[in-house]
Amino acid sequence: MIEDVTHRGEPVEYEVFFRLRRAGASALRLVIESAYVRDVSKGRVGIPRNRRSIVRLRVMAAKILRGESIRDPNLNRS
Repeated sequence: MIEDVTHRGEPVEYEVFFRLRRAGASALRLVIESAYVRDVSKGRVGIPRNRRSIVRLRVMAAKILRGESIRDPNLNRS
């Protein structure tokens, strides 16, 4: 999620979907695939999120730089 402020000073939240790839020994390339404004007025907050599937960006970046895979925690649910 990304937070921003409109030209009227109102806060707005975006759900952002991206790809993160290695671009060298110590560099990453982040490509934004899509972003959607979370619409609170419709009684729901944008696209549903499962807190267990959230990976912090710095953890993801470190794993990609080390060449490690990022597992999907939802695949091993009991």
